[in-house]
Amino acid sequence: MDKETLMSQEIGWTEKVAKEWRRYRPPSRPSLTEVRCYEHWFRRCKGKRVLILGSTPELRDLAAKYRMETTVCDWSEGVFSALKILMKHKDARETFVKQDWRTMQFQNQFDLIVGDCATTVVPFADLDAVLRNIAQGLDPGGVAVQRIWTRYKDQQYTPKSIASAFATKGRAHWYTRMLFPVFLYYYSAEKESLSGQELYEKLRKDLENGTMPEKLVRLFSLVKNHKTQNNVLLRKDLEALLGKYFIILERMHGRDNFWTNAPIYVLKKK
Repeated sequence: MDKETLMSQEIGWTEKVAKEWRRYRPPSRPSLTEVRCYEHWFRRCKGKRVLILGSTPELRDLAAKYRMETTVCDWSEGVFSALKILMKHKDARETFVKQDWRTMQFQNQFDLIVGDCATTVVPFADLDAVLRNIAQGLDPGGVAVQRIWTRYKDQQYTPKSIASAFATKGRAHWYTRMLFPVFLYYYSAEKESLSGQELYEKLRKDLENGTMPEKLVRLFSLVKNHKTQNNVLLRKDLEALLGKYFIILERMHGRDNFWTNAPIYVLKKK
């Protein structure tokens, strides 16, 4: 295969990833009101060193806007390049580092470490290691700003309540309205785990049983290829784990319907 053909395939793959990411809505990516919460801390750290966990375009744009010395840590340079297509600041100066968050190490510490659901999209068994590494990467005067999915014991959903919520039209996009009700209905509290692939398979089974709307199941095919195990702890359990390594300085929230399930924690290492 010649070089030109390889380059063409790479460009096609990159555009495909960007197109797929564009289809996702909050809470899988930050909402406008959540971006404003993040921006408060980017502004305070203007010109300083920031580590961004993952290739989230919204966070990378904020780092470029405030001229920060930016390091992006992700598992895939391809994804990093693909999501740059969605950035407003195409000329952003960024250093990409391919590392696993569970084992990441850096020579320098950072004034700000930001992640949008970075601690959510790892298996529960690895969550402690990721939090420890974030704390170790912080400068003594630095802060970590992390949006983390969480749940509450009194959030109980049924197929009937989900179908009713789906049938009720609201201003928010269907994905924004329905992700947490559907996700938490199928979530395994025992394993602290659920992947997009598992969610879709469970939806399809309930469609066959006649308990889930066909249209909702069809729409959620969006997540069927995602095998990553997500953890969504009870808030008290999450904050107990955060307390091993951090002092919680603040809990920030957007103004979205899912705001109670997606606090943005501002953390200082102990």
